[in-house]
Amino acid sequence: MPETRPKIPPEAAFERFLHEKHERGEKKYEHISGRIAVENLPSDHLYRWIAEWMNLQLSDVGVTSTGGVALPPLHFELVRVNNGIAAAHTFEAVEWGFIVMTQPMFDEMLRLSRLVVSQNEAFFSLQIAPSADAEKTARLLLLMQFCFVSAHEYSHLVRQHLEDIRPMPTSSEPFCRKRKRSMPTGTASITTCRIFSVAPVARLRRVC
Repeated sequence: MPETRPKIPPEAAFERFLHEKHERGEKKYEHISGRIAVENLPSDHLYRWIAEWMNLQLSDVGVTSTGGVALPPLHFELVRVNNGIAAAHTFEAVEWGFIVMTQPMFDEMLRLSRLVVSQNEAFFSLQIAPSADAEKTARLLLLMQFCFVSAHEYSHLVRQHLEDIRPMPTSSEPFCRKRKRSMPTGTASITTCRIFSVAPVARLRRVC
């Protein structure tokens, strides 16, 4: 991570990036209509909580958690789409790297979490949180899904920067084999564990 933060706020950098892509008519970004201004939502709104929580985790990312790969400052955005696509993406713009999740994907994960809880009474016998009601347990499952998806997207950023710094192969050995060996072992799984490990119990309670 750089010692100094970029001068452009991540929200402004993302909106500028998206505007430029729309102006150029790039198909890859046409389904994203804009970011959800979570900062304007009530403090206890789930969209706002997940965005603030995720950005707290990303603010602490350094080379020790990326296999030695230096990344730009990272920021999470929850975005609106105009076609109902449930998806997650990674973008790099100006001095920022973005992990982006569409609102339909987030909403679908919450719906599925509630469905699992409502249709599996035996689940409560696990006593993950004895005092939690069905909604609180569903939100815990949502957080688990969110962490798996965001960790997967995070691994794309790490791989991209590995490709930028890796020298080209000089032998007749297939490039894909060299690429596979040069990857940090278990990047995605290590990242997932890290996201869970840095979440204080008090913050997990806020999800519930």
